[in-house]
Amino acid sequence: MRFYPPLGPLGLGQRINATLHGRSRFRPADVPGHNVFNGFTRPGWGDAIDLFCSGGTAVYAAEECRQVLHRHDASRLEVIYLQGSRLLLVMAHVDAARAGTGHRYRAGEIVARVRSDLRDPHLHLEVACGQRGQEKPLAGRTPRELLTQLRELFLPAPARVVDVVTGDVLGEVFSLDEIPRAFPGCAVVPGGDHRADQGKVYVSRR
Repeated sequence: MRFYPPLGPLGLGQRINATLHGRSRFRPADVPGHNVFNGFTRPGWGDAIDLFCSGGTAVYAAEECRQVLHRHDASRLEVIYLQGSRLLLVMAHVDAARAGTGHRYRAGEIVARVRSDLRDPHLHLEVACGQRGQEKPLAGRTPRELLTQLRELFLPAPARVVDVVTGDVLGEVFSLDEIPRAFPGCAVVPGGDHRADQGKVYVSRR
């Protein structure tokens, strides 16, 4: 089973952290300002990845889930835990859509936005399989190794198809091959593939 990507049309973002988080499985030492949340008190267990993107970028629920924890203080580390039937997600450095706990979300529903007041805005993401208390976190010996696991877990990011003349959003596709069938008479304009930076593909009518 695959899940809705955390950054929606941007998938897993353009850039990730270069170094492992502290208190993680393969870097159990404390690294102030760069530690895991889930498993902080048991170093060497969990792992995390930073998905860099613009401040204000929407963050989405991977599956139908419930917000089981919400913490917010002046440190800009606002964090939410989302528990679904298969995954437990930890998302930090966000402005949560709803404060408190108990809120339910559908897959693909916006749960937060990446904070704009960070020096280098990003979504801090931790993914574990199973229910909280018995979950098994994903971890990698390098951030790139963890990213590879996440790419296997999450669906390809859907891209918005935009009419380059009118600016109208015509719909979404997961692959450029879908465009001729989904939008008859339309073709991608030269240089119009902006899936990596905007989550959009620009088309024109023939």
